[in-house]
Formats: sequence, C-alpha cells, structure tokens
Amino acid sequence: MKINHVVFNEFEPVTLSEWEAQILKDLKGKPLSSLNFKPEIDLNAKSYYHPEEFKEQLYTKSDLLDKNNNDWFITEEFVDKDSKVTNQIILKALNVGSNGLRIELGENTDFELLFQQVMMEYIYLHLIFHDIQQVKTFSDFIAGKKMGKLSIDVPFLTEGLSTGIFQHNHKDLGLVYQSLLALNAHTLCVNGAAFADFGATATQELAIIMASLNEYFQTLTNEGIAISGIENKIAIQVGTASNYVVGIAKIRALKELQAHLLTQWDLDANKSPWIQGVTTHRNMAKNDRHNNLLRQTTEAMSAVFGGVNSLVISPYSKVTNNDEILAPRMARNLQLILKEESYANQVVDPAAGAYAVEYITDQLIENAWELFMEIEQKGGIIAAIRSNYLQDLLTESKEKYTKAINEKTQTLLGVNKYPNTEVDWLRTEKEIPSKKGDFNAFNLFNLENEFEK
Repeated sequence: MKINHVVFNEFEPVTLSEWEAQILKDLKGKPLSSLNFKPEIDLNAKSYYHPEEFKEQLYTKSDLLDKNNNDWFITEEFVDKDSKVTNQIILKALNVGSNGLRIELGENTDFELLFQQVMMEYIYLHLIFHDIQQVKTFSDFIAGKKMGKLSIDVPFLTEGLSTGIFQHNHKDLGLVYQSLLALNAHTLCVNGAAFADFGATATQELAIIMASLNEYFQTLTNEGIAISGIENKIAIQVGTASNYVVGIAKIRALKELQAHLLTQWDLDANKSPWIQGVTTHRNMAKNDRHNNLLRQTTEAMSAVFGGVNSLVISPYSKVTNNDEILAPRMARNLQLILKEESYANQVVDPAAGAYAVEYITDQLIENAWELFMEIEQKGGIIAAIRSNYLQDLLTESKEKYTKAINEKTQTLLGVNKYPNTEVDWLRTEKEIPSKKGDFNAFNLFNLENEFEK
C-alpha cells in the first residue's frame, strides 16, 4: 500500500524542546532523567527519542538493499554419539520443519551413516570438529556431492576455555583453511555465543568476536597465506540477547563492526558474514521452566529481526533434564510460528528507522570497537585470555548481573519475580570453577544459580 505523505505534511512538526516541555509537564515534577534506564549493565537508553537527535542515519549496510526477504534456516543442534541413531533423529527433525543442522561430531562419527538419505543440497549444515584429521575425512566424503550452505567449524579459540588449556594450536588454522579453499563453505568460524554463556555483555561479546576475527586474519597472514576472498568464508555464532531492543541492535552492530574490520584489512566490506543466532544458557531456568519458552520467543524474534541467517533455539530440557520429546518440538515450533504465522521471514530489516534500535546499535558499535582496541593493546585475544584479562572483565560483568537479579532490577520471570508457588522450589547451584590450567578457566553463567532465594 502506498502511503500518501501529503497527509502528514499538513501537520506542523514538533521540535525536541517543545516535546520535552510536554513530557516534563506530564511527568508532574519528575526530571527527564527519570526516563533513563540501562537495557544492559553497560548500555544507556531512555524512553523517548526525537528526529533532531539523529542528524544522519546511524546504521547503513548496502547489502540490505539487495535482499528481497528476511528468511533464515531453522537449525537444530545435535551431538553425534552413534551415527546410525543420530541419522534417524535428524531425518525426523528435517521432516517436521527444520532445514538446518548443527552437529557436534564424535570421535567415531561415520559420515556415510550420519548423512544417509539426508538431502544435504537443500539444508544448512554446521559441523563442529574436534579432530583436524576428521576435517580431511569429511572433505573427501563430500567430494562430488551437491551441498547447500555449509560451515566447517574447528573451535580453535574456544575449545578448552572451560578447562584453562587450549585444545588446539591456533596456527593449525592455516592447514584447515588452505585445505578447504576449494569448497564453497564457511571455513572461518567464530563462536561469540560461547562468551555470552560465560557472562559477556553484548558489547563484550561483539568486541571478542572482532578480536577473534582479527586473530584469525593475523595468523593466516603470518603463515604466508593470502586472505583475499576470505570475506565469503566467515561464519559467526552470536548469543541471543534477553533484552528485545538490544537483541536486534546486537546483530545489526555485528554486521557494521565486521564491515569496518574488513576495511582495515583492505577486504570487501560489502560482504556480510554468515550469522547464526544461538540462545544462551544465561537465562534458562529449572524453576517454572515453561517461562523459558517466553524468554526464547523474545530472543528469537530479536535475532530474526536483526537479520540472522540461521537460528538455534536450545530446548529447555537442556537444563531441566525432562520433557525430552516435547521441548525440542516446542523449540522448533517457535521458529515455525515466526515464519508461517507471523511472516517474519518476509519483511527486510523490519527494525530500520526505530530510534531506540538505531541508538543502541550506534552505542554498541562505538563501545565494542573501543573494547576491541583495548584487547588488541593487550596483544590480541589469545594474550588477553592467557593473562586472564578477559576472565576478569567477564567476572566484573557477572557480579553486576548477580546484583541486578538479587535486587530485582532485572527480571527473570518465575525466578526472582512471580515464582510458581504451586510447586516445590528446585535447588540450583553455582558452577564450581575449574582448577587453573594455563589460564583461569571460563565458567558457564546462569542467572537462576545466582539468585539468593
């Protein structure tokens, strides 16, 4: 439907000063600052915005203009312990609505059994390898096969964080990257969602993602490997945010930050990475567990409206250890409803022009880039981890989150507000920190475990 702008031109515009004068009148003596709030512990926002505060469009990304939809892959996660059994499970998932698979491979994964009857050319496949030799085996397996979207993920920077000992030599990245150059696949995978699970704020997670990408670029360059064309090889996992506006802004900011980093390396800044949203462990609760569905719905909507390419919603049974059949179905159906009933896949960049989103996006870009530069001054992300700089940074954030959950300035429905009194409270315990290895281990952060009931 075409909007007749002439109608709107008949109204006199209201200036910022006039609007604030009316707001002050309505506040009846309260200051304008009473409308300020913190959507996250290191972000600032307010309850009103005006066009005069935005002299130019804060967020611009040329590739958005080329999109004719906002579609994404409904991706389910699996751990392969028995390839024949896993095959039956993933075939069932694909037959009831999923079109993406995120599979953590096992030591004895048999690719012939795992992908028997799976039409890989029509789906998104994200495979997590723990053995570099297994990457070569998979590469041989798919030779000559038609493939859809593919991410080959060797977690060079994240595997071992929970033990304090890196499991891979990150210089082996060059071997993997070069051996897979001929494949039309994402072979440079960064997992920011892991740090979100360790308690990182949106700002910190974005900065860590940039530092990880920069580390990979630098490593390949130091190994004498040309990185031209690497823009098409990047896939990023990002944790979904509990705050709706921050969740949208986070994905948008990530695209802009990555474009800026590519520019610094004289690469094509118009190439967006493959972005996979992943729901985090932080907001999952054992008590009143069905509220997890409400939280995940909000997180999923913000990730989709931000523009993810694929989305993983972890079933709430991951923390409750029950409803093993229902929970995955509900996680899948959240995305199906967003597509088939809400048509969220049909509107390109639906949050564009929303002042609150634009403001938070701009703030995230500035703050994350500043923190990224601080990490680089520490010698890069590996040096920042080995010196425990990142761990200390996340510990400080977790302490602030813990204070907010206990003072009830942050709501975790069914936990610190409106708990279900009809059932007994399930005890939850903080994760015991691992013994120190080469560096202080990172530990999963869960808000419910921090709540002092």
